[in-house]
Amino acid sequence: MINVAILGMGGMGWFHATRLLQLSNVQLVAIADIEPDRLNAKRGVTINLGGSEKEVDLSGVARFGDAGELIRRADAEVIDICLPSYLHAPYAIEALQAGKHVLCEKPMALTVEDADRMIAAARAAGRALMIAQCIRFWPECLFLRDCARDGRFGRLLSLNIFRLGGRLIWSWQNWFLDPARSGGAVIQESVSLERCVID
Repeated sequence: MINVAILGMGGMGWFHATRLLQLSNVQLVAIADIEPDRLNAKRGVTINLGGSEKEVDLSGVARFGDAGELIRRADAEVIDICLPSYLHAPYAIEALQAGKHVLCEKPMALTVEDADRMIAAARAAGRALMIAQCIRFWPECLFLRDCARDGRFGRLLSLNIFRLGGRLIWSWQNWFLDPARSGGAVIQESVSLERCVID
């Protein structure tokens, strides 16, 4: 059994929680959020991915109003970071230094320097750091990868894929619309254009 804790119970945190609760080899042991309403909610924020808004039973899950306290005190092997983008690097590094494995939502960080610091912290701690580049695991992308690899439709000459989404208006304190906290259009656009890995 793998014990997992989630930092940030906004839309993405709730989406991760609903998925973690479906896994037989994972136990969601703790959640953290600075907003008491989100920390004690029975259902998540509605986002552009279905499922986060459904009611889930988190009665046996420890709750923390501070992400750092969760990292220090929760009995978790993996810290799942679903915080605003500008908080990814500091909490990932803190969790890695505490000996935890880290799954971090995208984008990895807002600067190359912060991304490098996260990688260095993972190497120094001997722990896994995975960025949740989820699209490459979606059935559609796996199908396209398999088609390209086995040549069932011939040799792939070109492929353009686009994923469209609406403007995020449900983010905590509108952090997503603030370039200083989200990275702005360049960072966010690179996230929405995440590639399916063919090779």
